[in-house]
Amino acid sequence: MNYLDLLNDCRTIIKCIVLDITNTRVQSISMLQKAIRGIEVQKVLLTKITQNGKTFYVGKADPRILVHLTDDIKVGDVQDAQRPLKGKHLQKVAKYVGEEKGILPSNIMISTKQANRYKKKIEVKSESVKVTTEDGQVFQTTQYYTCIPNKPDEYEEYAGTINVIDGQHRLFSFKEEFISPYLKNDDVFEIAFALFETPTMKTRRELFTLMKKSYPHRRKRRTGKDKGPKAE
Repeated sequence: MNYLDLLNDCRTIIKCIVLDITNTRVQSISMLQKAIRGIEVQKVLLTKITQNGKTFYVGKADPRILVHLTDDIKVGDVQDAQRPLKGKHLQKVAKYVGEEKGILPSNIMISTKQANRYKKKIEVKSESVKVTTEDGQVFQTTQYYTCIPNKPDEYEEYAGTINVIDGQHRLFSFKEEFISPYLKNDDVFEIAFALFETPTMKTRRELFTLMKKSYPHRRKRRTGKDKGPKAE
């Protein structure tokens, strides 16, 4: 190798180092700006449910936001506690909601995950609030809630922070590649959910199996005038 080649190699290395430093500074500035202005979140009120010593919470939220909080699961991916997503079923649910103006009254089941230091955490919180009855009586009660991002540019901070236990086709039909163009961004569309706190893999599988056994009609071909997609 002659001196000219060596000089060119050194120049290339220096350019790579400078570029890497520049990118790192840009990322750091972006993170600092977010930290200064804070993540804009919306409070989602929850109702605590207790059954046979087990606790979970029910609430409602826009599925167009919730779907961004899940793992990025692709059609056909093998999952630990779920069946693979089916593209045709996702399209059917999206069409039913968008073009046919259908509704999804049954709740999906989701759960929080163990904390990830690189992500914001979805968690159940509580606060003491005053409630005034119609006859003027005032008493203290506990209000449960969780917080989810409020703007699209904040979704990444929460990506992959919830698991879907049941209802993945209903939820994932709101992903950008499947959602119907007939459902506009300013259309109000909420979905009910049951939220479990960091259940074990065994519990997630048991809940998924239980839901399938509880609704045997899901495994049968639907007949009659009801053309809506099966719940899953």
